[in-house]
Amino acid sequence: MQRATSLLLAIAGCVGAPDTETEPAGLEPLDSVDGPYGWLGRGTRRTLVDGIRLAENLTFSSDGRLFVTGADGLYEIVDDGTGVVEARQLAAVPGHGFNGITEIDGVLYALSVDFLGSSSLYAAALTATPSFREIHVLTGVTLANGLAADAAGHLYVSSSLQGQILRLQRAPEDPFSITAQEVWLSGLVEPNGLKVSASALTFVDLGSVRRAAIGDDGRAGPVTTIVSRFTFFDDLFVDDRGILVANTLAGSLQAFGPNGFGRGRTCAGTFANPSAVVPADARFAPAGSGLIVTERGGGRVSSYRAEP
Repeated sequence: MQRATSLLLAIAGCVGAPDTETEPAGLEPLDSVDGPYGWLGRGTRRTLVDGIRLAENLTFSSDGRLFVTGADGLYEIVDDGTGVVEARQLAAVPGHGFNGITEIDGVLYALSVDFLGSSSLYAAALTATPSFREIHVLTGVTLANGLAADAAGHLYVSSSLQGQILRLQRAPEDPFSITAQEVWLSGLVEPNGLKVSASALTFVDLGSVRRAAIGDDGRAGPVTTIVSRFTFFDDLFVDDRGILVANTLAGSLQAFGPNGFGRGRTCAGTFANPSAVVPADARFAPAGSGLIVTERGGGRVSSYRAEP
């Protein structure tokens, strides 16, 4: 595995340009200096906090706070305004690690997996000090991973080893009660990170980024492959500018347009097994020029920002 990883890093290289693809005629030159994510190859990584074992997923809440999951608990990343950043542990369950995390209307949800692979859902109100508790045990699921929510308040869970994506229904009157669990998509390779954007679920499936529309009836539409590479992707971020992916094997971040064409990437080995990425807010980088990244290998949360 070490030789294979070294070979892949060598292939990935260190260039500001994306993969050697040609955009269809008439499209914006997506890798221009001023284009979305065109600066990725010229950024600088800085550790914000470390000591989060196997740092996994992260989310900015609706009130602008940064929450992170890891093998030893759930954390809030706090900046006191003077440049001091610390990780405050909110929950720790012996024998459990935490993976995907998301928010719906002031309630945080996170996935937990124990040492046998059994998976469950935890939740907490978005108060000054969120108090997480288990609200649902996922039946028939080993190694629940990514977590996302749609506008209707459904939760989507990637069940990596089963090759499935599940959908959870919350009780209308109680956001801490799950009333139904169903298989939403099956027949996948190894689904991981997933995000809802523009009435579609975009998700990582081993070395691919794939997408399925969420129908008016809630059912999954046909699956389309947006990106396919010989690598291992972890989590991703999706918005109208395109797709950011943590390439955990190459130790890099990659950006793609909505059509799947490359927009930029960091040098291979910039990060120690990056697991998730989101755009930074103004506390960590100027608007539009910074990212927050979790690194499993380094057990840390880092910022990555464009050079002035």
